[in-house]
Amino acid sequence: FAPPTFDPNKNKKRSLFIGCNYQNMTHADLKSSHDDIRSFKDFMMCAQGFSDTPDCMTVLLDDDDHEHPTYANILKAFQALARASQKGDVIFVQFSGHGCRVRNNDGGPEKNT
Repeated sequence: FAPPTFDPNKNKKRSLFIGCNYQNMTHADLKSSHDDIRSFKDFMMCAQGFSDTPDCMTVLLDDDDHEHPTYANILKAFQALARASQKGDVIFVQFSGHGCRVRNNDGGPEKNT
């Protein structure tokens, strides 16, 4: 995941993991989004050398142990990631949950969300 030019003495590997199981939404709940996030988080730490320190990794899950992945919290997490990152850092973002297509009313192609 890190390019050959990555310098661990100057740069950091940063990550944002967002998992939504939608447990309180009728007919929308998922069973394994949290498992997806935990598995990939472990992979990124063990196989790719990412740190789980709060300055390098943010995890948002709709459970009792994490900040929930609300619009405001996701926006705040992306803003914090952008502020903390510098040229040469490696950034990884994973979302596990529902997605949809949104019509682009400016005449361009549809956008995946």
